[in-house]
Amino acid sequence: MIQRWVAQGAVEGDPADRPRPPAWPNGWQLGEPDLVVTMPQPYTLGAGGADVFRNFVVPVGLSSMRYVRALEFRTDNPRILHHATISVDPARVARKLDQADPEPGFAAMPDNDVQNVDGWSPGKAPVMGPADLAWPLASGSDLVVQLHMLPTSSSQVIQPSIGLFFSDTPPSRASLVIALQSKAIDIPAGQNEYVVEDSYVLPADVDAISVYPHAHYLAKDMRGTATLPDGSVTSLIWIKAWDFNWQDKYRYASPVFLPRGTRLTMRFTYDNSNHNPRNPHQPARRVQR
Repeated sequence: MIQRWVAQGAVEGDPADRPRPPAWPNGWQLGEPDLVVTMPQPYTLGAGGADVFRNFVVPVGLSSMRYVRALEFRTDNPRILHHATISVDPARVARKLDQADPEPGFAAMPDNDVQNVDGWSPGKAPVMGPADLAWPLASGSDLVVQLHMLPTSSSQVIQPSIGLFFSDTPPSRASLVIALQSKAIDIPAGQNEYVVEDSYVLPADVDAISVYPHAHYLAKDMRGTATLPDGSVTSLIWIKAWDFNWQDKYRYASPVFLPRGTRLTMRFTYDNSNHNPRNPHQPARRVQR
């Protein structure tokens, strides 16, 4: 059909049938935030070299407890940003680490001292969560933003902002993140079916509300499943052609009930061969975590 259309001169159809292009909002995608906070100082990423991970303290300045329904991250230089992780630092531990480093920000953040609340990656869109699942942001807390930056051929400046959207009432439920991952990846050069798998058995009944798969360039297939206590399997997500440049958190239209004893499994398949067009190494070389 397409060949016939091309042979006939690729004639345009009825303009009335043309769908309207999406209307992308200017500025903040979720509307005007209740509070906007920005990195106090810009950071200059030098030219060339390896990836840079750096943490930055973003003071919030709240005088009382607030409950956050949504967080929208805005970078002013997406060209160099691989991804960002946003955490809450109620004890202001990061300030001491920042003060000990002569440059803006600091290199390493102890994971046990902060609580991850959100993140940004290419393609990820902000979502306004329900008020009864808002998360608490105590007075005196800081936000800590970890930027994973990719150097280019020239120095680049970055200074992102965060928009916070509050709920007027405290939450009645709490959400919990279950991370299924591996830190023992070792992919030989040329291997095009390298599999990594992780699983977790639920100790209580839960409602699954979203799944956020993440991998880098070598991933090609990722699948999440739930094996219920009766042996039946529910598919939670299946991305058959992973594209690093299009990532998002996938929210279910309706929560998926998973009873106690359900085994959650994530299976990642990597292609480290020369045939993978997204492989940053040509020729392919061994990749380790």
